[in-house]
Amino acid sequence: MTEARPTLSFPGAGLGPAALDRPAPRPEARPVARPATKATGRTAEKRIPLHVGVAFGISAGVYAISLAGVTSLQAETERATAAERAPVVGVVNELTAANDRLVQRLTGAAARYDATATDYDALTKGLAAYEAGLTGLAKSVQAIQGSSVAMPRFSGGSTSITRTTINVTQPAVHATTGASAKP
Repeated sequence: MTEARPTLSFPGAGLGPAALDRPAPRPEARPVARPATKATGRTAEKRIPLHVGVAFGISAGVYAISLAGVTSLQAETERATAAERAPVVGVVNELTAANDRLVQRLTGAAARYDATATDYDALTKGLAAYEAGLTGLAKSVQAIQGSSVAMPRFSGGSTSITRTTINVTQPAVHATTGASAKP
């Protein structure tokens, strides 16, 4: 009985079982230049001394703690600044609302001004027609006055005017209704 191999899903997986049994080719090794050594012939070690690593770790830790402290101070300063500015923000919001109301009032006033200007234009056109009528009336009055001057005067009779007055009195009325209260 043969064992079934699992199917693999990587590049070259479809090459068959024989390809899986072969080792992958290795890249060629290139010669690497070695650092210069002391005259003794030993190669120099590339290890960092322990005290340098400890100093680096401690300095990184101190730096991280100082950054956390500065961040905390900045956050507290920003909270205090926001608390100090809270009344100013309220005043700015009130001023914005007052400005909006003023804009609405000015817009209404401009609309009323435009309507009044339109009415005034219509009125001036009507006044021009009225003045033309008055000019015609003045010419008619001058013509009548000129013709009345040309008429002869009456020399006889009284020129006084008599005034007549008629007095009318209202009759006295005494009536009561049953709806009124007793006197």
